[in-house]
This record gives sequence, C-alpha cells and structure tokens, in this order.
Amino acid sequence: MKNTLARYRGLPPLQKAALWFGIAVLVYTLIGFLLAPLILKAVLEKKLPRALHRPVTIETVRLNPYALSLTIEGFALADKEGPDPFVFFDRLYVNLESLSLVKKGLILQSISLKGPAIHVSRLDEKTFSFSDLLPAPAAEEPAEETSGQFLFSINNIEIENGSIRYRDLPKGVSHTIDAFTLAIPSISNLPSKVQASVQPHFSAVVNGTPISLAGGSKPFAETRATEVDLKMSGINIPEYLAYIPNPTGLTVKSALLDIDTRLSYLLMPNEAARLALTGTLTLRSVEVIDGKGETYLRFPALTVVLADSDLLQREIRLAELTIDSPQLDLTRLPDGSILPLALLSPSDGAPAGAPAETDETSSPSDDPVRVTIDRFRLDNGAVTWTDQALENPARVRLDAIALAAAPLSTVPGSENAVAGSLRLNQTGSLKAEGVLVLEPLALKTSVMLEAVQLKDFQPYISEQARIVLAGGTLALQGDLAVKEDAAGRPGLHFSGQSSIAGLASTDTLAGEDLVKWKDLQINEIAFSSSPLELSIAEIHLENPFVKVLINDDGTANLSRIAATGGENDAPAAAPPGEETAAEARIAIKKVTLRNGKVQFFDRSIKPAYGANLDQLNGAITGLSSRAGSLATVKFDARIDQQAPLAISGEINPLSKVPFADIKIDFKDFNLSPLSPYTGKYVGYKTDKGKLNLDLLYRIQGSSLESSNKVFLDQFTLGEGVESPDATSLPVSLALALLKNRQGEISLDIPVTGDLNDPEFSVGGVVIQVLVNLVTKAATSPFALLGSLIPAGEDLQHIPFEPGRAQLTEETTGKLSAVANVLHERPGLRMDISGRAASVLDSRALARIRMDKLVKLEKLKGTGAKKGEDVDVQGIEVSAEEYPRYLKQAYSKALEAAEDEGRKEPLPGNPENEGEALARMEAFLLEGIKIEDEELRLLALDRANTVLGYLIEPGKVEPGRLFVIEPHLASPEGEEAQESQTQVELLLK
Repeated sequence: MKNTLARYRGLPPLQKAALWFGIAVLVYTLIGFLLAPLILKAVLEKKLPRALHRPVTIETVRLNPYALSLTIEGFALADKEGPDPFVFFDRLYVNLESLSLVKKGLILQSISLKGPAIHVSRLDEKTFSFSDLLPAPAAEEPAEETSGQFLFSINNIEIENGSIRYRDLPKGVSHTIDAFTLAIPSISNLPSKVQASVQPHFSAVVNGTPISLAGGSKPFAETRATEVDLKMSGINIPEYLAYIPNPTGLTVKSALLDIDTRLSYLLMPNEAARLALTGTLTLRSVEVIDGKGETYLRFPALTVVLADSDLLQREIRLAELTIDSPQLDLTRLPDGSILPLALLSPSDGAPAGAPAETDETSSPSDDPVRVTIDRFRLDNGAVTWTDQALENPARVRLDAIALAAAPLSTVPGSENAVAGSLRLNQTGSLKAEGVLVLEPLALKTSVMLEAVQLKDFQPYISEQARIVLAGGTLALQGDLAVKEDAAGRPGLHFSGQSSIAGLASTDTLAGEDLVKWKDLQINEIAFSSSPLELSIAEIHLENPFVKVLINDDGTANLSRIAATGGENDAPAAAPPGEETAAEARIAIKKVTLRNGKVQFFDRSIKPAYGANLDQLNGAITGLSSRAGSLATVKFDARIDQQAPLAISGEINPLSKVPFADIKIDFKDFNLSPLSPYTGKYVGYKTDKGKLNLDLLYRIQGSSLESSNKVFLDQFTLGEGVESPDATSLPVSLALALLKNRQGEISLDIPVTGDLNDPEFSVGGVVIQVLVNLVTKAATSPFALLGSLIPAGEDLQHIPFEPGRAQLTEETTGKLSAVANVLHERPGLRMDISGRAASVLDSRALARIRMDKLVKLEKLKGTGAKKGEDVDVQGIEVSAEEYPRYLKQAYSKALEAAEDEGRKEPLPGNPENEGEALARMEAFLLEGIKIEDEELRLLALDRANTVLGYLIEPGKVEPGRLFVIEPHLASPEGEEAQESQTQVELLLK
C-alpha cells in the first residue's frame, strides 16, 4: 500500500490527472450502469404503489450514462377490479440529448414506447376502473408568473404495437384498439426549429377498423400551419351511437364509415385563421330500423367528396355528393301519424315539437352556413308509401328515382341546374329539368308526367266515392314555377296541358258501368296560386259515356256515389284574407264534347225501362268568372236513335251571381216505351204517341223563370194495368179534353221559384200542375177546353123552363158550342143527364094540364071535324074567352069533386071576378096530381131534346152520346129548385 502510495506521489501531474479521470469514469460507469438502475427500480416500485394504491411491478431498469438513455422493461400497474394489469408496456426508452444543458431546454434525442396496453372498464354510469386514480377537485389557484418560455425539443417519438381494451359493463359491450402506432419525428419550440414541420403518423385498428393519421404541423410558428391526413375504413357507427342519448324510436342497425381526409389550418398575418377540410367520406351499408325491427331507410353507399372550404368562415363546399340506391319506407298509421316521422319525437314522453333546452348565453350566428355542392347525384332511389289509415290500405311505390344538380348551393340567389326522374308503380313516369334557387326558394322546371294508372289510387278514391276505376291513364306536360312571396309563402304557377285517356269506372253498389270516356284533353293550362287564376284554352272530351241507373228502391246511382262521411268531412272554412273559389279568376275558352252517350235504366218499375241518348256533340264557348261575361252553349243529341235534342243559350256559372238563359228543343220522342210508367202511375199502358218539348229556362242568381211547352201527338192510352200506385183521377178524360181533333195536346206550364228554397223543385212544380189538370178534369172538365168555350159560358148545364122540354134561343147557342167542342175533341164521350125539380116542375106541369082542360072546353064548344087530328096545345084561348071556358072546366071539376066528397076550397062569395077566377084556378090545380113518373118523363124528354139537337147537324156521332137515368130533385128551397130544371152534360 505504501509502495502504491509512493508510486502515486512519484507520478507526474499529468499522469495523476489521467488516473483520477479514469477512476471517475469507472465510478460513473459503475453507478450509471449498475447502481443507479437498481436504486431507480427500487424507488419506483416503492413510491408508485403508495401514490397509486395499486401494485406496481417492473422487470428491468437500465441506464446508459454515456448515451444518456433510460430503458424500463416489463412495467405493470395492476387493475383494482381484475387480474389483468391496468397499464402495461414492454419497453420504454428515453434518450436525453447532451445539448440540453447548453440550450437551456429539454432536448430528447428519442423516446420510444413498445407494447403499451391499457385495460379500462366502465363500472356504472359515472364510475370507471380508474376513477380512484383521479385527483379530487381542488380550488383554483392563481397561476405563477414564469420568467420565460420553457424550451424543449423532442425527437423521434414512437409508440409501437399499443393496445387499449375498454369494457362497458352496463351495456355489456367491449371495444378494442390494436396495433396502435404513433410516430412523431420532431416537435420543438426552440427558436432555431419553430419553422420545422412536425410530421406525425398514427395508425391503429379500432374494433377491427384500420385507422391512419398523418400530416405535418408547425405548432410554434406564427402561422401555426398544420395539415392532418386521416384515413379510416369500415368504422362501425352503431357501436359508437350507443353512447349518444337517443330519444327517438329509431335505431341505426348498420352503418360503416370510410374516411380519407386532410384537415388544414393556417393563421394569417392579420390574425385571421383558415380551417379547411378536403378528402372523401363514404357511408356504407346503412340501415335504420325501429324497435320492432322494421326497416325504414337503407342505402348501400353515400359518398361525399370534400372540396377546399373555409370552415371558419361558415363555408362548406363539396366537390361531389352521391347517394346510391336509397330506399325509404313511409307508413301512415290508422291514427294519421306517419312512420318513421312519428318515431323521431322523443320517446320519453316529452311533447313532440317541444323546443330543446339551449344555453341562453349563446346565440347563433347571424351568418348562416353556406353549403355548395358542385355535383349532386342520387341514383336508383325508391320510396314506398303504405297508407293504413284507409279502409283498404294503399301502397304506392316510386322507384328508379334519379336526381342530379350541378351545382347545388344555399348561397342566396345562386341558381342550380337540377334534373330528376322517377317511375311510379312500374308504369308511370315523371321527368323534370330546370333551375332551383334554395334561398329564397324559387323553382323553374319542365315537367312531364306519363302513363300514370289511376286505378293504382283506388283505395283513396274508395274513401270518397263508391266507384271502382277499371282504367284511366293520366298524363301532364308543362312548365312549373314555384316562388316565395314577401311573406315567405310559396306561390305555384303552371302552364301546359294534361289528359286522362281510357277512363272506365264501375258503380260498386250496382256493379254497373258508371262513367267512361276515350280521351279527355285539357289544353293550354295556365294556373297561378297567387293571385288565384286559372285559364284553359280548351277542354275536349271524346266518346264520354254515363250510365244513370234507378235502383229497385228508387234511388239513383249518381246520388249514391259519394261515400258516407262523418262530420269531419265538412269543408273547412277558408282562413281570413285568403281568396275563395268565388273570387278566383277563371277563364275557359272552350269546352267541347264529341260523340257522347248517356244510358238510362230504371229498375224501380216492372217491366224495367231503358233509354239511350247518343250522338251528343256540342260546345260551351267563353266560360269566365268575369262579371257580365256570357258563354254560349250549343249541344245536339238524339234519344233512342230517332228523337233529336237541341240545347242552346247563354250561361255564366262562374260569376258570383250565376246566370243562365237556356233553350231546350226535344222532338218526336216515342211514348209507347213509357208504358211501364203509365201502367204503374196511370193504370194504362201507352199505346202510341210522340212527345215534343220546348223549354226555356232563365236563371238569375237563385231566381228561376221557365216556360215548359209540352206537345203530345196521338198520345193514346192502351189496355188497363192493375197497379196499386195508379191514380184514381180521370186521366183518360183529361187526355180527351186536351186532345184536339188532330190528336194533339198542347200544354204551356210556366214555373217560377227560388232555387235556394229547399222545398222548391222544377220537376215537382210541373208534376203538381199536371195533377191539377187531371183533378180539374174530374171537377170542371169544361174548364180545360180553353178557347173552345166562349168566355164566361157554362156549357155543362143546359137550362129549361119549368115543366117544359123545349129549347130556347139561349140554350141552342150553348148546345152549338157543345157540339163544336165534341167535334174538336173526338176522344170525348158525353153522358146526358136530364133533371126535374119536384116542386117547380110539378107546379108547371099542373098549370099546363089545367090550361089543357080549358082548351078542351073550347074544343067541345067549337067542335072539330070528324077524323081530323087536333093538337090541343095548338088551340088558342083568348083573354076574353078564358073566364068562360075556365068556369066550364071548374064546374065539371066541381061536380066530380062533390061525387068524391070534396068541397070548394074557399067557401064564400068572391069580392070580384078576378078573385073568383083565382079561386077556380086554385081549385083545379089542387085537383091535379103530378106523379114522379111524369117528372121522370119530363127529365128524359129534356135529355132527348138535347141529344137530338147535338146529333142533328152531323158533327157529333150518336155513339159518343149517352142519355142516362134522369135525376129528380127533392123539395128544397126555391133557388135550389130552379137549378134543377136543366140537363147536365157529363164529359167522359
């Protein structure tokens, strides 16, 4: 030892220094390589468990004092709830740059982490497996001012083959991140390196989906220039949506997201920043379902190609947006709600449409986001509409939907060229092409709708009408424009034409054809919703057919077409300020109808009746809602192939005060087919006859004035028919009274009334007039003879003097008029009923017999030649002779009376000769008895006198005149007796 010490002392200084340097290096080496790792490992394994309250294990700690590097291998921090470690890594390598002391900052040459693994579990809604490691919230302390910026430069940062395991115990799912790799060549805020770009690279496999992120950044340069490339493929969206609250009833069953984007950030010298996102986003295999597993939306791919945009300036620009084969299913439920829209409402009971809670301190920007899509395309789309709110559910499918726009922008005033097409229920098609402005809303496009089958919408038609469409093809072509007004309400404008070809409909109740036509053309349509205007050049209807059917119960098929609705079917009142249909301006230049046909069939009578109206042609020209305008009407047709019908006049049904002045001419209609009606209601079949109608109708507002001229030619009733509905009125007599010698009947029935009166009916008034005519035929038949009877004349009663059956000049004049009536009305027959008054006629007959007794006394006194026929009535007795012959007759009567035990009626002496004569006359009259048989013969004599006068000129056939049993009047008042000395004529 002494020798060694002596030897050391004898060394030169330079050798001594070299010796001490070697010893220092040796010690430094031993401490750095051997001692320090042991101490550091022991400290870490002791201190970390105390701080983290979890076991910590470290396999190896190595230091390289020369390379200034630290290596830790096999680190594990135990999980509190399970056997797997919470944090683990295979190797951590940190290499400190020796220049750190010189640069006065932290400079790491490299830092590398291999095989890191993290296991995290969510235990409940707010507790995780690492919650115990989180520090308790502490009160904020003011930050200490630093003397300067901390400088650092970290190079070659690497994380290799990392993994993260996340278990969500409440939801029962797990997530994994494997092959986690991060490489950052350098990041530094040293003045010499602030302009150097940091170019990190990140990759991983998240739940089986590879993710890649790369780019470059200058985080400490003034520009903060940064670019980040993000690539992700097959991100399973539903796995992550599970952590977002979903208040709706819809769930994304499947959706994969591919991302290949670049995010760029740059801070301008004027402190204005620019953030841009470019690249491609692809959403694949999307399917949206409800809680029952019903699918409502699905599409294989949606691709967004992002163009250079300035996101901070609220500008988004897409180079392309493509949607491939989307399919949307919409269902209207019986309660009127529409799926899936109804499922978008919060399912927790919050009212639909309730505003979401927002931060009152925040306010949206006044500058909206401006989105521009350079090219938009939707290919092969499909929408299926199922309506379960109908009695018979409806299904409408739109497919082959194609939409394209280039560009499509929300920038106000920007015009976007758009085009679209679709197929409707496999047969119909819609094509449109035009220009769209989104802000404010405006659209100008051509529209072509073709081959739409109306029967596909039968369930909707059945809700409103009891008809079934067997055919009918709708087409429409024109230009459509939509534009918002100042109040933001969209206005609709259309110009073009439309048609419905091959319409065929059937009455569902009767199973009969109802309405058909070959073609309906509506040409040069011009429609505007604001102001409400409609102009049509022509409506042309080709070969229309309508069947009018009267059912067994008497109801018409047309009256039962409308489906019975509830109170909710009442039309809603127009909102205040909106134009009503009456205020709309409507103009239809021409409505033409060609070769129309109406078929009428009445099953309510037996046998059934049918008629056909065909060759219906005509037009209405100049229809307009303008006040004062009149449209001309002219139609021609025929009934049952022979009876012409003509309708002409002027109308204005569109004005506020409707007007019509219509003339209807109808000629040569054969009446014999109407036998079912006359048999049922009159009790006779119709043998023959023709009908002509000349009708004039004038309507002003609700006021109606009409003239109904009816002409019947050779109308003849046939054999009788037993019918409980037949009238008891003398219809045959009425016809005979009305029919002239040529077999013609002319009636003029004026009708006036108020169309708003629910009890007013033109047909009802006409029928009532006819009933009144027939009733009058029974009560006053001569009143129906009109001009054939002199004014004020009563031809039904022919008066006679009491006791006489001779005609007077007055009665012969009446009988001449009666003869003329019977001549002009050859269908009439007449009963002649003689009448006699028991008092007046008996009194007159007794007087006549007394006069005969007086004349017989004169005949006896003057004598008569033998064999000569003497007419006692022709003997004249003068006034001077009368007292003498009266006394002779009286004496003989008195003698006869005494023999019979009678006495003089008035005993005593008369005061004068006049009284004496009166007593004698009274006595004679008292002795004369007039029997009813004599009165009957007098009545018959009167009837035969009338009969003889009527047939004598030859105008009236005897076979039409009948003398019937006379009528004897019982003793009544004097006035009543006078009315019975006559003959009554009864027309039949």
